[in-house]
Amino acid sequence: MANIRITELPALATLVDTTVFSTVSAGTNYKLTGTVLKTYVRDGISLATPASANLGGALSYVPSTGVFTFTPADKTNLVNGSATATLNTSGQLSSAMFLANAGGTGTTGYSFTGDGGLDTGMFSSGDGYLQFYSNNTKVVEITGGNITLLGHPTIEGVTSTGATGTGKLVFDNAPTFSGHITVEGVTSTGATGTGKLVFDDAPTFSGAVTVSNNTQSTSSTTGALIIAGGVGITRSLNVDGVISTPTLLVKDVRDTVYDATFASTFTPDAANGAIQNVTLTGSITINEFASPQTGQTVTLILTQGGSGSYTLTSTMKFAGGLKTLSTAVDSIDMLTITYTGSVYYASLVTGFV
Repeated sequence: MANIRITELPALATLVDTTVFSTVSAGTNYKLTGTVLKTYVRDGISLATPASANLGGALSYVPSTGVFTFTPADKTNLVNGSATATLNTSGQLSSAMFLANAGGTGTTGYSFTGDGGLDTGMFSSGDGYLQFYSNNTKVVEITGGNITLLGHPTIEGVTSTGATGTGKLVFDNAPTFSGHITVEGVTSTGATGTGKLVFDDAPTFSGAVTVSNNTQSTSSTTGALIIAGGVGITRSLNVDGVISTPTLLVKDVRDTVYDATFASTFTPDAANGAIQNVTLTGSITINEFASPQTGQTVTLILTQGGSGSYTLTSTMKFAGGLKTLSTAVDSIDMLTITYTGSVYYASLVTGFV
């Protein structure tokens, strides 16, 4: 490095916060007042591009735009020969490529200010692996073209009104959902409408699955949630809407038991659940289902309330023609009704004690 010589300083010119000058005399020394050192750049500054990587890089500044640009000398780690990174007056840093070493939460990757543990952001555990974390919990992993959703993903509001309507959100290969997935508000209004949320291959759900508020608007449609392959669910499936799948493998299947309000003319609504309690306070006429769908089955648990001896009237086809209820107060009968698309078949079992 060059020699440095210290000599007795001559009289100093005093700089204050408002001092602005265009040139600086080589023979004048300056001192500052106040506690803040301010640097003023009237014209652009530029440090020459270094001749070798050992010198690090070059920095330039353009006052008219307020942009700093850094050009690294060593480009061996930059994709596509990216040579610059710019920082503008809004604090936005941009470059053709930014690189972070492979690692994990708290070490290397991309996180955010205010994240004390550096555990929320995008990380890579190695070549071909990309993970997204939230508070040190891995929620998404991408590996070799496979996407694994590990948190509680919600898919909602998927809508199509096209003539064929074959799907707006499509999984071509078997996805894996390890958390609780909610499929909500999937709607089809197309002429054929084969579904708006489509799994072309068998997905795996190792968490709970909730399907709700999914609808079809034409009788020829096959369902708003379409799974072309089989589906395996190892926990729970809560269905309140339309689901269609050729193979559905579930265990520990449970229906919600719904307490229906008695009416002398009673219209079962399958949307309330497949098992419904009805306490009779008078004789009852049972109508066809509300908004019937082919294949629906509803079981009504009928309890004689009030003074008992209430009767049942219905135009459905009853097994053996039996439609006479038990008469004693608090006696319980069970009526199971299945709709085939044109006929209601009913089976009454009496005298549960």
